[in-house]
Amino acid sequence: MPAQIPMLLATLGLCGPVVISEVMIDPQGSDSPNEFVELVNIGDYPVDLTGWRLADLNSTDDLSGDDLTLWPGEYAVIFEGDYSSDSGAYAGLVLPGTHILFVGDNFIGSGLNNDADSLFLLDSAGVKVDSMGWSGGVIPGHSLEKVLLGDCDTSGNWLSSLQLLGTPGRPNSVAGQVITAVVRISEIMYRPLSMDPEWVEVFNPSGSAVNLERWELWDQSAGVPLPQYHLIPGEYLVLASDSSAASGWPAGISLVTLAGFPALNNSGDQVILTDPFSVVIDQIDYTPFPQTPAGISLEKVVLAGDNQEGNWRPSRQLHGTPGAPNSVAGEVIDLALDSLTGTFDPAAGRFEVTAFVSNAGLEASGGRLSTAGNQVADINQLSPGANAAVSFSWIPPPLYGWLELAVWIEAAQDYDATNDSGLVQLLVPARPGVVLVNEIMFAPPAEGPEWVELLVNTTWLVNPADWLFADPSRGARLPSGEWESGWLVVITGDSSLAAGLPPEARLVVVSGFPALNNAGDIITLSDPSGVIVDRVDYSLMDLSVSGRSLERVSPQAPSNEPSNWRPSPEIQGHTAGRPNAAAADPGAEGLTLEPNPLRINRADAWLVLAYATPFASINLHVTVYDLAGRRIGTIYNGGPLPGSGEVAWDARSLDPVRYKTGQYLLVFKAVDAGSNRRWERLERLIIVR
Repeated sequence: MPAQIPMLLATLGLCGPVVISEVMIDPQGSDSPNEFVELVNIGDYPVDLTGWRLADLNSTDDLSGDDLTLWPGEYAVIFEGDYSSDSGAYAGLVLPGTHILFVGDNFIGSGLNNDADSLFLLDSAGVKVDSMGWSGGVIPGHSLEKVLLGDCDTSGNWLSSLQLLGTPGRPNSVAGQVITAVVRISEIMYRPLSMDPEWVEVFNPSGSAVNLERWELWDQSAGVPLPQYHLIPGEYLVLASDSSAASGWPAGISLVTLAGFPALNNSGDQVILTDPFSVVIDQIDYTPFPQTPAGISLEKVVLAGDNQEGNWRPSRQLHGTPGAPNSVAGEVIDLALDSLTGTFDPAAGRFEVTAFVSNAGLEASGGRLSTAGNQVADINQLSPGANAAVSFSWIPPPLYGWLELAVWIEAAQDYDATNDSGLVQLLVPARPGVVLVNEIMFAPPAEGPEWVELLVNTTWLVNPADWLFADPSRGARLPSGEWESGWLVVITGDSSLAAGLPPEARLVVVSGFPALNNAGDIITLSDPSGVIVDRVDYSLMDLSVSGRSLERVSPQAPSNEPSNWRPSPEIQGHTAGRPNAAAADPGAEGLTLEPNPLRINRADAWLVLAYATPFASINLHVTVYDLAGRRIGTIYNGGPLPGSGEVAWDARSLDPVRYKTGQYLLVFKAVDAGSNRRWERLERLIIVR
């Protein structure tokens, strides 16, 4: 060593100036004594390796050799103690002038583990100068070589040697290689027509030719090596299982046939392209993509984009575009509507809708969102592959329940209309009382089905889809529909009820109709958002009459007010699908006497009293007084009677009193059979002979 040259004892830094540059982990044949570790001085000064050690995870070895001064750029190869540099496996490979070092026993560390291990280079003070590690992926007979010597240990900076036995004491075969994804998978024919081969197309988007020798094409279970082929910049290359389909392709297509081409699964698979160092250069998993029709390839839209579903589409051409630009990439403008969401603002009575838009084209583009011909929002310029959330307000039509909103993109020269539109299901929560329980048949006549009638009590339309009709133990979801104001809808679990309903009745048969308890039950109607639209506890009502429905008197009165419910007065025992007979009709209230004057000297001297009360069922008392207020007689006393109807009186036979000619006062008293409320009228009656 020339005098006056300073020595560097490398005690500082985590990486260098002496670095581990190559490791033979799994030699051909026996591991011992053929494992080795190579060092190189990448610094500017010589380094004295006296007292340095090499360690793995389990043991540490002292280094020894004839010359322990490592000058800049020089290599040192560390062998096992029983390796012969004259006759060993690497004799003739190691260049003259290489420093040959040995560990103190017959193993480097505790023997380098092929599956996973680590190495540490320690200086004379025990300070770590460099380290490296591995976890599988080692090709037998090939060493692990460092790509960029000046970079500290990273897994991507180590590759299998291109040469069998490695390059001990010489520059690494992979030195200086920077791994970049310079080749793209651009098209896949995984579902060809019968007798046609499967194929994969790759494309070189870089400015340099790529030698594909020792590259591999894989699916998720098997791979096949590629032969030597220089893929020039901008070139498309078809990799196929055979050349049988090439006769139908345009002339001049670049084609390489591969024995053992991976069988691509029609229901989903992976296509993987790896370089000679087993580094994945490009990879696509088309399993989640919609399956293409037979004879239609899967083409990449933006070759520089990712391999997500939105960037791959079925070819627009039968047989695809092998060896040529993709049919879906020939157009540059393609905005896509990916999804829609909406949130209802009850205070404002509107939805806040968000559209998720992406640019699947090749150039930046923008546009507008529209609904039913109305432009509702602008889409700002999006770069290729970018996405954005575009929000707008939307006032729904007057409808409670689920409704559907169609939204679409308007963009100049957008070539793919199939991804421009979308539908979103939006829920307008109901308000209590917009649909009412109107009639309940809880104890039907023998063998008759139970049912409940609902009244649409709103001017809005109602879509009852997913509304829950239930008692405390069981419930049924209602189907979709469009109920109009005033509709009477009969809900049952038995379709045989249809035979007894009028033609205008609207019947809905559901699965899971609750069993209505004859002694009382709670009926609840709720919408999908959980709003209780109506709730009736009919155990509070008059349940004494079997075989007759309970009819609601007034939609305006509370649902659980006992006086608002009456047993049906109809002869049939119910009014399913028709207006309730017990319903109050204040506009029709009144009393008329016919004839008046009444002649009582005739054989048919009958007085007919036509009445309409606000009650469903009444007890009736009709009395006659003279003008002085004296009671003369009773015309009728009994009940229950319907709240509206007629009674007749024979003035000569139904009362022992003989009426004289003159004027009388008739007092009509109707008592509500359920609540004892009264409805009274006073009329003047004239009797003549």
